[in-house]
Order: sequence, then structure tokens, then C-alpha cells
Amino acid sequence: MNKVQRAGLALAAGVAGLTVAVAPAGVAAADGGGAGILSATGCHGTTCIYVNGSGLKVNYAVVTNKKGSTVGRGMISSNWDGRTHTGPRLKKGQSWRFDYNRIMNNGNKVCGSIEGIDVACVTIHR
Repeated sequence: MNKVQRAGLALAAGVAGLTVAVAPAGVAAADGGGAGILSATGCHGTTCIYVNGSGLKVNYAVVTNKKGSTVGRGMISSNWDGRTHTGPRLKKGQSWRFDYNRIMNNGNKVCGSIEGIDVACVTIHR
């Protein structure tokens, strides 16, 4: 991943707000781990991001290469710390989890992508 792609993912974490669905407790998570009290999923193109947490507490995020032909490293970022965390190469249908275990600010975004392509984000709310 070059600097332009990394900057694009960080910028997307700061400004993008795509499809967000809040799931009540007891709804199964995309990664099979079970949902938190408030969890959210956002999808864009071939990428989905699942964020598990409650209120401003973010336990973890999972990026999934949903149905894409793109094979590349999974990436998760947030504008809480401005960092992009790079995971393993993900083929179609594979996921990667990053543990945050942090209290974020109201309005922060957590985003995921495959090599900076089809960035999907969710917004953290109280």
C-alpha cells in the first residue's frame, strides 16, 4: 500500500459515513462472536466493517472482504487515533479483527477496507 492509499483511508475515516445499522443485544455478529449492546455494520462496495461495543466503548472491529475479486491486506482505521492498522491478506469471504478496547469520542468513525479500496465506515455514538 502506498502513501496515497494510506492517506485516502485515513481521510475516509475522518469524513465518510456510510450505511450504519444498529443491532440490539443478542443478534449474531457477522464474525460469529455475538453482538454487543450496541453494534454497527457498514458496507461499501465489496467491503464491510462490523464494530462491536456499547455507547462510546469500542471493543473491536472486523473488516470483511465480502464478495470482491480484490485480494489484499485488510485495513482498519479510526479518526480517534488517526492510525491505520494493517492485517493479513484477505480473499473473498475472509475477515480480520482488530481489538480496540477503547472509549472513543462521540462522532468518531471506524473504517475498514481491503488495500484502501471500497472504504466502509461506521460512526460511534453515545
